[in-house]
Amino acid sequence: MIGLAPATASRHLWLLQQAGLVSLEKTGRCVCYRLANTPSPLISVPQQKR
Repeated sequence: MIGLAPATASRHLWLLQQAGLVSLEKTGRCVCYRLANTPSPLISVPQQKR
């Protein structure tokens, strides 16, 4: 699929979730990840000068 072991992919997704970049939804044994709706406080976007 993406060339990573399932444990590696899971770890990467967990780290992204901890950083606030993705959210997760558990349904039974499945976990669905999606991009977070709110920006992460760890990422700053410079304001444009007026």
